[in-house]
Amino acid sequence: MRPQHPSASSQAVKARSATMVSSKRLADIGYRMFSGSMILLTIYGGYLCSARAYRYFQRQKALKAAAEDQVNEMIKD
Repeated sequence: MRPQHPSASSQAVKARSATMVSSKRLADIGYRMFSGSMILLTIYGGYLCSARAYRYFQRQKALKAAAEDQVNEMIKD
């Protein structure tokens, strides 16, 4: 009969499972960091888009007011 070493085999299983758990945990952390960065980029992109739209409409309003002032000046002359 061959003597069994339960502690040796259980240590090998624990070492393998510890490696798997840590690699899974590392993958989970990487996924969460990636997802978080995508959320931040989306929010920042939305901010940039809305700021650009705001500037566009403000410029259009200023141009319209300037055109109306110019028409009013031409009518007075």
